[in-house]
Amino acid sequence: MAFKTAGQAQRRPDKSMVSWQRCAPKRQQFQIEGHFPDTWTVGIPAVVGPDIVIRNSEEAADGYVCQRAMRAVGNVLIDAWACSRAIADQGRTIVDGIAAKVQS
Repeated sequence: MAFKTAGQAQRRPDKSMVSWQRCAPKRQQFQIEGHFPDTWTVGIPAVVGPDIVIRNSEEAADGYVCQRAMRAVGNVLIDAWACSRAIADQGRTIVDGIAAKVQS
């Protein structure tokens, strides 16, 4: 997402971190119309290098985890999700790849 100024983009991860902290570590239930509800455990957000990162796990999905990573680069906000039963640091890897293109 592109902002008018770098300052606006830089403030967005800080605001997101505050929101994420309010939800962690809690169980949240989501339901899409016509589907059974899904319960997720919201992880504790952390600052990892230039990124803010959170890992959320779906309770009834046999180890299904999503990593969300966010970084501001100049006036661009990069926000990526990676989900898998074998998640490691793929969310941050996606952010790294996009950030390299934004900087070039």
